[in-house]
Amino acid sequence: MPTPAYLVGKSSEKGFTPMGEKHLAQTDISNLVPCKLFGKSIIVPTTAFVRPHTLDRYVARQAALGIVVQTPKGITVNPVSVLPEPPIDRYVRKTSSRPVICLNDGRFFHTVLSAGKHYRLSSQSIGYCAREVTHQAKGYKFRYATPEEIERYDKDPAGWQYEGELVKILSDGKRK
Repeated sequence: MPTPAYLVGKSSEKGFTPMGEKHLAQTDISNLVPCKLFGKSIIVPTTAFVRPHTLDRYVARQAALGIVVQTPKGITVNPVSVLPEPPIDRYVRKTSSRPVICLNDGRFFHTVLSAGKHYRLSSQSIGYCAREVTHQAKGYKFRYATPEEIERYDKDPAGWQYEGELVKILSDGKRK
């Protein structure tokens, strides 16, 4: 007789994981340090088991969250290693929400998303057109604004006007 669908994957003998990995081994906590946690956000008394070599960093992280960690009497925390690490300079990538200009009517948009809402287009198709992957987005042509155009727009948004040649497009998406 086949097993009913609601019993598939359940086992009363051994532990299993939903991803189909091998059965999990018994958890060994003999080499871990039991720490009691106290704080405003902790309602139920909680004990965390921490590896001894990561105890200093764990206490520092919890202190930043406003949680007090009580270690057993024989274990001390080194206050020197609790100091935060210096910030690392990271590369800032260009975002897809750069200012964009419609070449059909000369409108300026601060983000690709706002241009998409105005023309009822997806931001992906406008981004493709602005990066020149495609020639047009449903009949409209776009390009990213230059830093000079952004600066001119920020100075006078009402008086800003596109200085380039406008591209006229028919309803079927072809040029005149």
